[in-house]
Amino acid sequence: MLRSLVGSEMCIRDRVQGMHRGARRWSRNMAAGMAPGRGYSACCHVPDSTLHHHPPPSQVDKEYGFAIESVRAKFGPGTLREVGLDAAHLGMRRVAVISDPGVTVLPFYSELLEGIRAEGLEVAEYTDCLVEPTDGSFTMAAEWATDQAVDGYVSVGGGSVIDHAKAANLYATYPADFMEYVNKPLGKARGFGKLRPHIACPTTCGTGSEGTGYAICDIADLGVKTALAGRNLRPDLAVIDPRTVRSLPGSVLASSGFDVLSHAVESFTARRFDSRTVSNPPNARPLNQGANPYSDMGCREALRIIGKYFERALRDPSDHEAREQMHWAATLAGTAMGNAGTALPHG
Repeated sequence: MLRSLVGSEMCIRDRVQGMHRGARRWSRNMAAGMAPGRGYSACCHVPDSTLHHHPPPSQVDKEYGFAIESVRAKFGPGTLREVGLDAAHLGMRRVAVISDPGVTVLPFYSELLEGIRAEGLEVAEYTDCLVEPTDGSFTMAAEWATDQAVDGYVSVGGGSVIDHAKAANLYATYPADFMEYVNKPLGKARGFGKLRPHIACPTTCGTGSEGTGYAICDIADLGVKTALAGRNLRPDLAVIDPRTVRSLPGSVLASSGFDVLSHAVESFTARRFDSRTVSNPPNARPLNQGANPYSDMGCREALRIIGKYFERALRDPSDHEAREQMHWAATLAGTAMGNAGTALPHG
């Protein structure tokens, strides 16, 4: 089933091959001194004369450029041991460690706490995160962070844990009524400045929250799911240690793996960045700017990895290579999603 979905990936591969053909045509056109046609706008290795043909932004109706945005990240077995050093480097002195009861009993959690304390930093632990965050659970985390007077955050868990840390950081730093920062039309989508430093340590290979500027929650009274959004919600550092997914139950790995697949497919097939109208001002590009050459690279590689390793990771929990590769695919797809955005299935 999965191989038919991803291994052959007919429609996806057709698009990739079409892009490759377009890229070859683009290269030939550039060599001949011709401007790009219907492909992506020129982004590198473009003669100066070509760039000069672009009209000023005020005269352009459609978007002509894209931003490359990504969380600073490190990947590899054992990187969680460095979190204490990272926290100290970011200026933390009293660290809020946000997690959930299922993670706190695992060996790598104790290792992380020891590493933070070894740097002489104080630790305050919050483990009441919900699997499906709500406005109430976000508010509780923010109130706790305010009472604890923390000056930095380390989130250790799945996407819901990371999102609780983002929300706690936002509301503890800029206190306001909850709906002030909620996306429109439900909330006011109020802007906000720089937050306290946040190190996100994902322990499932799926959500990609460590690389995005979103925190997702349910508004309980309304029965709807919405988000807090802003570039400053994106963590300062993502630490992706594949050891954390070695003990994942098969059901969790399956659901998070399909989340990775969804992120990669949706970001790859999202509307292109140059199908939007130019922002006002033109440099105020949205977080979900649309598919672009940078996000496409991550999507294509994530899809290749999923096709090769997903079933292996599910069939054999001791196949550390397969699970590590799925964690890497999640990182790639999450970064792509943070640049391009998703599509209707996530709506």
